[in-house]
Order: sequence, then C-alpha cells, then structure tokens
Amino acid sequence: MAEIKVRLRVREAREARGITQDELSDAIGISRQSIKKWEHNQTMPKIDVLVRVANYLGCTVESLYDIEAE
Repeated sequence: MAEIKVRLRVREAREARGITQDELSDAIGISRQSIKKWEHNQTMPKIDVLVRVANYLGCTVESLYDIEAE
C-alpha cells in the first residue's frame, strides 16, 4: 500500500501575497508560533482555522494542501 504524505503550503501562499506570519496571525486570531509550526509541518491546524487562513489569503483550502502518494 502506498504511503501518503500531507503537508501544508501555507508559507508558499502567504509569501506569494507578501504577508508576514505576524500579519496572518493577527488577521485570523492564531499565534505566530502556531503558524510557524504549520509551516514546518510540526502540527496541522483544525479545518475551521484552515478555512479562515484560506479566506484571508484569497485561496481555497484545497490549494493549501500538498498531497503526495509514494
């Protein structure tokens, strides 16, 4: 059975729009440390938080995922 790896692309989406971690954290009400952990694939946000991230960044939730099957 193939292994599936999931990682978030929050950093790529955020930087493409010129938004800092501090700006994103203020806008969605989450600590900058949490965002840093997402961007380093240490933790995953709850789906409701990810929806707020996508709305603020002007993208879809699906576009924030990088899914790879090996």
